[in-house]
Amino acid sequence: WTAAYNTARMLGEFQPNWMSEEEETDFKTRFDELYRLCSYYDSCVKPPRSWDLYTLFEVIKELGIFEHKVPKFKLRTDIRVNSGEPISKTGVYIPMGDRYGVPQFAWTYRDENSPTRGQLEECKTLNVLGKDLFSKFNEYTAWTPSEELRKFAIENIKKKKIDDDFGYVKLRHDTQLTLASELIANNVFSKADCSWYFVELVDGEFEDIGGEDVDTFTTPDLKVIGGELCPRTGYWILSNDKGKRLYFTKGTIMNKSSKDWGEEYWVYDGEE
Repeated sequence: WTAAYNTARMLGEFQPNWMSEEEETDFKTRFDELYRLCSYYDSCVKPPRSWDLYTLFEVIKELGIFEHKVPKFKLRTDIRVNSGEPISKTGVYIPMGDRYGVPQFAWTYRDENSPTRGQLEECKTLNVLGKDLFSKFNEYTAWTPSEELRKFAIENIKKKKIDDDFGYVKLRHDTQLTLASELIANNVFSKADCSWYFVELVDGEFEDIGGEDVDTFTTPDLKVIGGELCPRTGYWILSNDKGKRLYFTKGTIMNKSSKDWGEEYWVYDGEE
């Protein structure tokens, strides 16, 4: 990770007497911007990683990425790994079968003193309240101040589904509008084991994001052939028998039928 934190400490402990007052003001303004960017980088690549959809949206919005073309990526379904397992390739991974799970960056290097490196952590995704939120909003409107979002927050505080740590219901209306997305974001995410696909940068190619028809988070369904180890705890549906829905724990062997029905696989169907 970057040396931004140590640099900030040094600047706080030593007075830059060799600068004029104007130079010092300009320097601090530029360093604050650099420090913020470095903090984004650190929180993305340094375990434990704390990004969720809300964090991702705020960073993208601040950096102005919605208004620009971005590098194009392709999904490498041949490179697949489960949470907690060593990865074979450094880069970004997308959670399988979870359109609201947040991508992770990881590197193959493993330090004896940092056992979390070289592997992916649990996926930061939506809980039950989060899925309710996204049934009414989308990846953009869920984090953009609005009267509808304020009402959603108050409604779920009353239902005791959101912890009112801010004293939110007693705040002024304009302050409620401003803080609604942050309050909601503190209550709609959970972590879960999952399988991941590697995404590869397509050199020299770009694409637009932010359009209404663009589905940034779509990934293939999480499927496992019968007889293999379960990659994620939850309920699974049998491909050739939709009425067969069973609960498997991560690491256990998933049932395999003795009948010769061709390729048989289980499709992940959630935690409830």
